[in-house]
Amino acid sequence: RFRIGYPSVLRPNWYILKNGKILSFSNSTITAESKPVEIIYLCNYSAVRGTEDALNKNHAFEVASISETIYLVVDSVDAKEGWISSIARSIIQNSTTYWD
Repeated sequence: RFRIGYPSVLRPNWYILKNGKILSFSNSTITAESKPVEIIYLCNYSAVRGTEDALNKNHAFEVASISETIYLVVDSVDAKEGWISSIARSIIQNSTTYWD
């Protein structure tokens, strides 16, 4: 569970990282039939990094593209490091950039 959004509207939800997407759920009971309330496609983003100073919140990080940044806050250092590592790997694996 973590909070996601823009600095003024960090809202608590439950999230799953799956197939290059962050799926947002409003309930902690997530089943195969659960429908996400929001889907963040990581192929649209190019960077993930810690950002405690920008938000003045412990365990904060951001996922950024050229035109948009989303902010996330988790409950611990370990959770933050785990999410950053997993999101970074997913961004690389699902990148739409091709090299000549």
